[in-house]
Amino acid sequence: MEKAHQVAAAVLAGGESRRMGVDKATMLIEGGFLIEKPLTALEKAGVASTVIIGGSAALLKKTGHQIVPDLWPHQGPLGGILSALHFFKEQKCAVIVLACDLPFANENEIATLIKQAKAFPHTVVVPEVQGRRQWMHACWPPEALPYLEKAFTSGERAPFRAVHGFPVTTIKRDGADFYKDLDQPSDLLAVPGEDGKVRRSH
Repeated sequence: MEKAHQVAAAVLAGGESRRMGVDKATMLIEGGFLIEKPLTALEKAGVASTVIIGGSAALLKKTGHQIVPDLWPHQGPLGGILSALHFFKEQKCAVIVLACDLPFANENEIATLIKQAKAFPHTVVVPEVQGRRQWMHACWPPEALPYLEKAFTSGERAPFRAVHGFPVTTIKRDGADFYKDLDQPSDLLAVPGEDGKVRRSH
């Protein structure tokens, strides 16, 4: 697959993982960190530049990806999205931002996202599965940065409310499993080979 030079990516690793009880990014799934699932999918989809936002730098450096500090730690995913857009600001490229807890992240779904992001370059492109927009699997144009910053400064922390009034392109998708995240220990039962036990990386 041709490399996607106009689209970069970031995977958010700075969440507090309160419901899971351990750091989700470095949970061991099928012999590797959970965060390696979306990282691998992005690489297979042809994204040329991917960074990790936040999380444990000491552990995550094992992935081989650059660790970028979360500029607004403990402020929810919107802070992570803003940190990603700030990091790639000089490149003026769109940025796919994924959560770290996507065990079924799929390169074909990401490739579709990239294709739509290039077709609608001045909009946020977000997949919609069964009527629900997947904001932690969206692609953000550079023009969204000042808009999101204004909402964030006003106290907003939810991405779906922060984009109110900004152009959004929705792409309907059928593969619900590809967008499934892991929030609590029982969710591990959906992962092949896992038994619902939370596995620490250290």
